[in-house]
Amino acid sequence: MHSCFFPATPAEQADDGRKEPRAADSRVEREREEEKAREWAKTMGASKAWVRWREAAARAARKKEAAWREKTRKREEEKKEKEEKEEKEEKEEKEWMREGKEMREFDYKMHDRKMVALERGISAVGMEDIPWLPSGTWRANMFGNRNKLRAAAIRWHPDKFSNVFKVRLKKEDVEAVMERVLDTSQRVNALRSTN
Repeated sequence: MHSCFFPATPAEQADDGRKEPRAADSRVEREREEEKAREWAKTMGASKAWVRWREAAARAARKKEAAWREKTRKREEEKKEKEEKEEKEEKEEKEWMREGKEMREFDYKMHDRKMVALERGISAVGMEDIPWLPSGTWRANMFGNRNKLRAAAIRWHPDKFSNVFKVRLKKEDVEAVMERVLDTSQRVNALRSTN
């Protein structure tokens, strides 16, 4: 836009009939316009101060546009990160709810009674006969107190378990049962070490 202090450049003269000022679409166009403005200023005999002012205004406009692009890029990144975080939290919440349901249904006292009955029995024991602890994320409070957690660690220790059930385990299930007993023992011991 020209003012009463400075004559209009050719680009500004071309824009006089428009309602909106023309914005340069690319850096190359802006540089071309700036070069034309410099040439025009030289031919019109404009002062060097005006040329410097015009160049400073162009630099400021480029800087402002670069800052705006950077700000827009950061907003888009933050929006994407926020969406990914919400999606991850939603997935974790669904997993927690699934595990939580299994844990809420788990009754350690009932489990303990079933294990005692199984230990006292005399019939053959297979994988499906053992009342396993639930899969999922365990918490110390599901056992009740530290003494019960210690008792569970002893009960599920592979050596103790094999001493109690070694002759009663079905031959086809021995390997799978002992593998699961080892996994359960490790999980109970990990839980004990965190408390």
